[in-house]
Amino acid sequence: MQLSDELVKSVFDNIKNFVLSSVVIAISVIILRDNCAGNGYIYQYIIGSITFLAGIGLFAFTLSDAWKKIDSVISCLWIKLPALIIYALVAIEFIRVLWVMKMDL
Repeated sequence: MQLSDELVKSVFDNIKNFVLSSVVIAISVIILRDNCAGNGYIYQYIIGSITFLAGIGLFAFTLSDAWKKIDSVISCLWIKLPALIIYALVAIEFIRVLWVMKMDL
């Protein structure tokens, strides 16, 4: 398989979108977690919830875009499925790391 410029560009675009959606989800989790500590106002719950839904939406769009790009490169379903599961697990771990970094500050 020969790597084209378009494939490399799409991989880096997908990583950028993945990081962006993970950061949005991590920020919303931090807002909601800090709000549950006891000093929460109703608007912070609303902002945290909207931000969380936006991050999940961005992640879903990124995942569907990754599925289309993987579908065009890899034809076997049994290779695509583990790739997408690994992608989702890495996203969850990235969000967890961002959350732990915030707690250590």
